Amino acid sequence: MAGLALHSDLLLVQRLSSLDGQIDAAIATIRELEDSVRAAVAAVKKGMAEHEAAKAVLAGLVERERVLNRKLHSYQTQRDRTRTLIDEGKAPDFIVAERQFAQCAELADETEFALLELMEEKDGVEARIAVIEQGLRSGHANLDLARAARDAGRPPEEVIVKKLRPERAAAWADFPGDIKGSYELLRKRRAPTLVFLKGGICEHCHIQARAQVVIEVERQRGTHRCAGCGAWILDVRREAADDESADE
Repeated sequence: MAGLALHSDLLLVQRLSSLDGQIDAAIATIRELEDSVRAAVAAVKKGMAEHEAAKAVLAGLVERERVLNRKLHSYQTQRDRTRTLIDEGKAPDFIVAERQFAQCAELADETEFALLELMEEKDGVEARIAVIEQGLRSGHANLDLARAARDAGRPPEEVIVKKLRPERAAAWADFPGDIKGSYELLRKRRAPTLVFLKGGICEHCHIQARAQVVIEVERQRGTHRCAGCGAWILDVRREAADDESADE
């Protein structure tokens, strides 16, 4: 059976399918390269936004720290001054002075505790900023690599597309008009246009072909399409035999 020639329509389908496959692969590679760049750009932009937000949080904490330090200094100064007046017996009213000292001491302690908590929070934000900045450095490096890969990989793929499109147009012009619609439909569905039968079963959709179809495919009598997916059928045993002959 290996010596039987393919039907002319099947040869045309095979030729057009090969060209479309090569063009699709080149376009897919171009899209993947561009998608990699877009993803890297998006990652850098996200990192920059996170960095800006974290810096804003840090700026707010620094301002709160400044205010608390000013309050602490004020409470501590007033506490120490009152203590001096009490110790030197110069307070106009001893009881009021003791109460004022206690209040200032309490406020100073509370403010100092708040400052410690704020400093811990600030340390956490600064650590997060350091992590974000490290991520940004990695993100920029990844972006540079993605752009370099795109700039190196896209031109040869574009050459393939530019070279094959005229061949594809010529193949389409030779394509039988009565099967153009079927071929286009398969392409729109992103389904294979050619399939092999393995044990009488379509390798793509796994639908069993009728026995008569299997026989006619093996004998290369006309063209046949899978009843399940609609692709044109090639005989896998004939292809295997051709491959063995080529290897010899």
